[in-house]
Amino acid sequence: MNVQCDECKKSFDIKPRKKTHGVNLIETYFKCPHCKMHYTSFVTDQEVRRRQREMKELNKELHAIASEMVAGKASAEKYDDKLKEIETKKTELKKMMDSLKAQIASK
Repeated sequence: MNVQCDECKKSFDIKPRKKTHGVNLIETYFKCPHCKMHYTSFVTDQEVRRRQREMKELNKELHAIASEMVAGKASAEKYDDKLKEIETKKTELKKMMDSLKAQIASK
């Protein structure tokens, strides 16, 4: 993916890298090859990674419900309920990841 650096304004392709902080914090980031500006994409810990796996399963369940709806075996209400559950968990996960990212940024 080609992006433009906020600092030097030059374009480059992102090359994601990972760095471990402490015991289980993993930062995914990239750097501008021209000026070396550091961009943190996201930071995860064990709990975030567990919740990401849970989200993946919930999305599979949502897809299964959608297939059932097409076959007339599930209601739109069931789909909406699962979608609300996913959105709630997604919001919680984003807050956790934003907090971890802020921890890394303050170092």
